[in-house]
Amino acid sequence: MALGAFLAGMVVGQSDFSSRATSEALPISDVFSVLFFVSVGMLFDVSTLKSSWPLIIILLSVVLFVKPIGATFIIKQLKQPVKKAISIGIALGQIGEFSFILASLAVSYGIMSHDAYNAIIFVSIVTITFNTTIYRWIPSIIKFLQKKGYFKTYYTITDEIENETKDLRHVIVIGYGPVGKTISKILLQKQLNVTVIEMNIDTVKKIKSQNIKELRAIYGDASQREILIMSAIETAEAIVISTPFAPAKEITEIAKSLNSRIKILVHTTYSKSAKELRKQDSNLIIRSGEGSVALALAKEVFTIYGSTNFEEDIDKIYKELL
Repeated sequence: MALGAFLAGMVVGQSDFSSRATSEALPISDVFSVLFFVSVGMLFDVSTLKSSWPLIIILLSVVLFVKPIGATFIIKQLKQPVKKAISIGIALGQIGEFSFILASLAVSYGIMSHDAYNAIIFVSIVTITFNTTIYRWIPSIIKFLQKKGYFKTYYTITDEIENETKDLRHVIVIGYGPVGKTISKILLQKQLNVTVIEMNIDTVKKIKSQNIKELRAIYGDASQREILIMSAIETAEAIVISTPFAPAKEITEIAKSLNSRIKILVHTTYSKSAKELRKQDSNLIIRSGEGSVALALAKEVFTIYGSTNFEEDIDKIYKELL
């Protein structure tokens, strides 16, 4: 059952549904993570530490040193950037949940003793605890290796790629209806990179089939934090909520928490909705369908009468409506 679930996750992860499935599965993942650590604590037998400490030292050496170094070496041989190689190597420096499944099967078939299983539990507790701390040392490890002359070429290339990525102008567009599609087209013509978040899987497939390098599409709900993170909101300059059906209030709160400098532009159908959003955040750039149409028609009327000093008056009235 566990292996079947693992394979199913791999299949879904390679599909167009991956981003939405990931965002909706994360709350369940958090629950199971808690249950996992509770079960590990209940299984651990402190009394066996005295008899199994040699095995524990061997396991710690394998998990903390042999696995990370081996994984880093293999990825390096595949001509991947050193940052990726070290990150993956350090990430593997722990015993995960799947190893417990294999170990429990080994115990049930008599291949592994209970003392060995208990040693694995202890090593997993130690490695999982320290792995997150070690993972934060990655930049320092890379700098140290660079000073020693290791991976110098690959590190420089990776650094340049990252710097180029940071320089890219990036805008997130939520919804790819008539408004979102038009905005995206205009932004692309101005050499801007656009990431579309859309709830219609067929629309997402259509966007991807265009093979436009500057246009990326993500299938999922923009009101979910994980979806916004996948859209690289931390480096985005602006986010455009182009559809009035999107929960603008929730999206705005999450977007601001992830990137306090981001500019948020909102499209609403009614002026009443625009007023409510304005009360929530005065820095939002809001345009309502009612107000925009009224503004455009009023300008046309003034043009018919040959009036020229109407821009300020109309803009003042428009702001009062919002």
